[in-house]
Amino acid sequence: MNNITLTIKIESVASSQIKNQLKVEGSCLFKFNNYGEVLARPIPYQSIGWSANKIKAAGAGSILVVTGEISIYPPSEDSPNHQIV
Repeated sequence: MNNITLTIKIESVASSQIKNQLKVEGSCLFKFNNYGEVLARPIPYQSIGWSANKIKAAGAGSILVVTGEISIYPPSEDSPNHQIV
């Protein structure tokens, strides 16, 4: 796991309840540099609790700065896009 800070754009938000806590999931978009070229890719996300409340309140189309311990996985046969865990 790595500590990282990303600026992301929330593309979609779907909410549900798990054990009396709010859970949100959906797709977000992040930009990155690839050998001097700026690219953007969608990645799925999940959040539970306090951060889920903040994402739901911000809604789709909002731009957020997120930080934490995450692992970014490259595209694979199962997922054509990067994934964050």
